[in-house]
Amino acid sequence: MQIMNGTHPDMTDCISMQEAARRISISKSTLERLLASGRGPETFRVGRRRLIRIEHLNVWLKNQGAVMVGAA
Repeated sequence: MQIMNGTHPDMTDCISMQEAARRISISKSTLERLLASGRGPETFRVGRRRLIRIEHLNVWLKNQGAVMVGAA
């Protein structure tokens, strides 16, 4: 994970795997399979949690030809 000025990047634009799956209407296990095969969005870990930046999810969706999701 990238560290800026000795602190973690802003986490307010990050969502959990469960939330990302919910937003794109797939199961968490389907998202995990996509990630395991190298076909999912970019993620990073904070401790044991795997998080996804909303921006990275939107870029991935755009590359898949899907509609982007908002922050809400």
